[in-house]
Amino acid sequence: MSKRIVKFDGGKITQMARADGYVMCRRPHCMPFVMSVGDFDAMSDYSPDLEARYKAVKADYEAMARMPVKGW
Repeated sequence: MSKRIVKFDGGKITQMARADGYVMCRRPHCMPFVMSVGDFDAMSDYSPDLEARYKAVKADYEAMARMPVKGW
C-alpha cells in the first residue's frame, strides 16, 4: 500500500494505515489520529508542484491588486 498524502487546512496529512472503514493518519510532528475513510478520501491529494503553482498565482494576483487602475 502506498501512503497517500492529502492537503487540509493548509497542511499535509499522511495516511499511515487503513482498515475496517477507518484511516490512521498524522500531520508532521503531531500525534496520529483516526478518521473515516470517506472523510479522508474526500480530501484533495497534496502535490508539491501544485503548491508551488498556487503560491505563484497568489503572488501574481496580489501584485495585480496593488497596481493602480487607470482612470480611477
